[in-house]
Amino acid sequence: MTTPERLIKHFEKPNLDPPGINIQHLIIVRTMNDEDIEQTLKYLDEQGEVEKATLLLK
Repeated sequence: MTTPERLIKHFEKPNLDPPGINIQHLIIVRTMNDEDIEQTLKYLDEQGEVEKATLLLK
């Protein structure tokens, strides 16, 4: 999970190599507050999309 601000900071790096990222399994939330994360995951779950949006850790 990340926030838009963290993505902006990532792309502001002067020597970014490579200059792009793959966002598969990336959930972008407004803040890293527990409430925002929980509400986002709950919504994705209700839409049947939580498994497509996440990756199991082994």
